[in-house]
Amino acid sequence: MSKMNKEVLRKIENILFSYKKYKKLNKNNEYNDFLSKVETSLEMIKECKNYEYIPLKYFRKMSYEEISEKLNIDVRNVYCARRNLLKQLEFHFSIQDLI
Repeated sequence: MSKMNKEVLRKIENILFSYKKYKKLNKNNEYNDFLSKVETSLEMIKECKNYEYIPLKYFRKMSYEEISEKLNIDVRNVYCARRNLLKQLEFHFSIQDLI
């Protein structure tokens, strides 16, 4: 997969950061399509190494240092996990027409 540009990276992270908010707002099911697409994409990468990074960073809003401690990995590896997981999500989000 090619190197991710900053705009695509920002879009993916915005989707992930907003996911939890839309889930709370979905009382009338108006966001079901969006939520389903995100959940499907996340399900596709669940088996990836360091997947735990996704909920820790984007849903619990932990810092890189906190994630490093929680996953018991070097903080540099947290950045690598981020890059690798977001590359995987780029593929699945594009299939789902999220980006």
